Amino acid sequence: MKTRFLFPDTLFLDPFDVIADIHYHRGMEQTLVRAKLVHEGEYVAEVDVALIITDDEWSPYLSLLDAYKLDDVRQALRQGDIEAAAKLGRVYKLIPVAV
Repeated sequence: MKTRFLFPDTLFLDPFDVIADIHYHRGMEQTLVRAKLVHEGEYVAEVDVALIITDDEWSPYLSLLDAYKLDDVRQALRQGDIEAAAKLGRVYKLIPVAV
């Protein structure tokens, strides 16, 4: 394996070390998996996303991929494509209860 110099004062052995280095300088990051509910019409989808918890004021937040996943589920439910929404989460049909 060849060694590469990406920055003048830092030595990295492979591209994955760059990611680890960025996380180290940002501080401690934790992720929590939570279920988010997406309600559209008569359906609700329960989608598992990872909340990223850091020590900055924007915490907790979603990754960009998880935000896109929620958008894709919402769009699939709007279009009535239950199969596509079910690939990304658990889909439930809401039934009104008469009182």
